[in-house]
Amino acid sequence: MRSDEAVPARAAVQGAFACAWCHSINSAVTADWCSCVSAKPSLTCESCGRCFCKATVDWKLAFFTSSAAAVYRERTGKLQRAFKSSSAAQANGLARPVILVVDDDKIVHVVAKRVLAEFGGTVLHATDGQAAFELAEQTLPDLVITDALLPKLDGRELSLLLKTNDATRHCKVAVITALYKGIRYRSEAAQRYLVDAYAEKPVTATTLRKIATELLPDHASFVVAEPAGETTAAGALQ
Repeated sequence: MRSDEAVPARAAVQGAFACAWCHSINSAVTADWCSCVSAKPSLTCESCGRCFCKATVDWKLAFFTSSAAAVYRERTGKLQRAFKSSSAAQANGLARPVILVVDDDKIVHVVAKRVLAEFGGTVLHATDGQAAFELAEQTLPDLVITDALLPKLDGRELSLLLKTNDATRHCKVAVITALYKGIRYRSEAAQRYLVDAYAEKPVTATTLRKIATELLPDHASFVVAEPAGETTAAGALQ
């Protein structure tokens, strides 16, 4: 991202942010809502008239960790309550719980879909972090299970982005990794990236069930005991 690319402005006035497109300074206090069909509208630039619904992931991450985000969240509080997970499910026609699986290995998606189908909800799929975030904004999943190492956006950064966005902060996030192993990385994932569950590969089908059961207790409906001799799910989640 260029140094001059649109990111929230470091201005003295609370709620000031730079437009994602023309870089002009706006106020989160006075900017108008956009007219996009979304569970959570964004703000429009007072200069160019464009909203930040389709801004880059980097811009959104910067915005939602800036002082402008506090003003924005205050304004959207009532709107967010109107778009709870159950409302989104009805609007999108999706059976709950909605579980989003994020991995760039297609075989992982095949295995995960078969295992998580036992939950009786909806299993969605994305192959990179940016696409996952955009899909999450549209569908408001109850649980996101993501690989740590992804194209475009790291799985841990995806978790932070989801947890600091009012529309998706309710999502439970589980990160699965073959790279970031050990207590240090597990602690960092929870404290810095707000990850709810952390598992090291290889991951068995039972591990996936256990993650879903623990993070979605209201929907738990199957046994998570480890069958004797169970191997990793077709070797796909290694």
